Amino acid sequence: MEEKSSSETAGKPIRCKGEDVDEVSEGDTVIPIFLPECGECEDCKSKKSNLCTKLPFKVTPWMPRHQTTRFTDLNGHPIYHFLSVSSFSEYTVVDIAHMTKIDPTIPPNRACLLSCGVSTGLGAAWRSADVEAGSTVAIFGLGSIGLAVAEGSRLCGATRIIGVDVNPDKFEVGKKFGVTDFVNGAKCGEKSVSQVINEMTGGGADYCFECVGRASLVQEAYACCRKGWGKTVVLGVDKPGSQVTLPATDVLHSGRSLLGSLFGGLKPKSDIPVLLKRKDVHEVTEGDTVIPTFLPDCGECVDCKSHKSNLCSKLPYKLSPWMPRYHETTRFTDTSGEPLYHFLSVSSFSEYTVVDVAHVTKIDPVTAPNRACLLGCEVSTGVGAAWKKANVEAGSTVAIFGLGSIGLAVAEGARLCGASRIIGIDLNPDKFEFGGASELANVVQWKKFGITDFVNPKNSEGKHVIMEMTGCGADYCFECVGNASLVQEAYACCRMGWGKTIMLGADKPGAQLTLLSYNIVHHGKTLSASLFGGIKPKSDIPVLLKRYLDKVN
Repeated sequence: MEEKSSSETAGKPIRCKGEDVDEVSEGDTVIPIFLPECGECEDCKSKKSNLCTKLPFKVTPWMPRHQTTRFTDLNGHPIYHFLSVSSFSEYTVVDIAHMTKIDPTIPPNRACLLSCGVSTGLGAAWRSADVEAGSTVAIFGLGSIGLAVAEGSRLCGATRIIGVDVNPDKFEVGKKFGVTDFVNGAKCGEKSVSQVINEMTGGGADYCFECVGRASLVQEAYACCRKGWGKTVVLGVDKPGSQVTLPATDVLHSGRSLLGSLFGGLKPKSDIPVLLKRKDVHEVTEGDTVIPTFLPDCGECVDCKSHKSNLCSKLPYKLSPWMPRYHETTRFTDTSGEPLYHFLSVSSFSEYTVVDVAHVTKIDPVTAPNRACLLGCEVSTGVGAAWKKANVEAGSTVAIFGLGSIGLAVAEGARLCGASRIIGIDLNPDKFEFGGASELANVVQWKKFGITDFVNPKNSEGKHVIMEMTGCGADYCFECVGNASLVQEAYACCRMGWGKTIMLGADKPGAQLTLLSYNIVHHGKTLSASLFGGIKPKSDIPVLLKRYLDKVN
């Protein structure tokens, strides 16, 4: 292989270049970047990932293509490369995949800042989190990356930016970058930092960024991230082997997302030039047909008014035997006058029920009741998870762990979204061992939902099989059983760079979900959970029913 390399220092001209290099010329001004972009692999060509698969990022003393060094000392002994750029030396040799050409008028002492920390912070706010105007941001760690996150959030229009650090002097510095509030992590008394931020914000920040590199801070950031739509972005790298531990039930019920971001999700060759140029930048009546839903939609709180969440904050979802607005009150009694308790706020197994209007969705009366009732729980959860939560793209690959009613509904939703390959994973051999005529009905049944492949975990090592089947993992993985270990399996076989793992099943109380901190940062995958599939009952269920009626008619 011909070497592709060039010599330079940060923000200064190239002195010479390898014979196969045609992207830059001698005299061009460039920035060396530790994260490669070959421009040829699937990831580099995709807008969804910045993790090159041809030259994957790793900590190594060698040139990336040849596993050799280009440096020697006066005695001819090898001097090793650092993060593929060795930019602390006056002259260096860098692979072209680690080089970004920039405007020569940019001062070197400004341009060099974008080769690592500043780009990581700005990119995390701009690219990875996509911070929205008017939002609230919490930043753990106000070093160079944390301050850059603050600046990026300010430029994106965030109205409140909370800095968290143990050094109070950082607040004055942070104000220059848009930090509006400060929390000293060492002086929160008996409260945790997450408790303080939850109280400050009335429910958590819209976006939380961990910029230190401590698994415990990732957990704190996740705990004070807004339920329903909050995103926690991990930028810091903890020591090898450190683990982030989250309560599995919280992951499902909170609707938050946890995202790792290497180099802020930026693609060096296309995004760095952009950064260099960017500047300050009522309801029902008697006779109406309705569906009772366990998830409330009050239509009044900030969550119900937002398109980003389906988790009502006025009447938060919880397992309770009471009517939601009246503590310890039931509307049912038996023939002896003893109380009968409500179930999931709807008690839909009874012939007649009393339901809060927040748990009722009005529907078209022509809809057959035996069809409409299916959308009160599982079907909406599965279809919604593919449609609303994951936003499955046409031509993508989907893996579904658990082929019960929710899993099959996910398959149907993924099929309707245009997924080209849908892999079902289940322990029940009746769902994929079809030898006799009596099993033919099962084959027809699962094909109706779009499933194209089956994996039986009893006969295989799940994640490895799926990785082999897909080449590099499924674009979307859905856990529909309620088992923390399966969430970990789903996450492991999710596509690196852009893969999404959606948790739909609820494990037993106290179950823990454990992921490697290093992998969260370096793999670029997203883990989120979806209660009722991310669907807003009053607005989205009528849409699903209309699609069904249009299909029938």
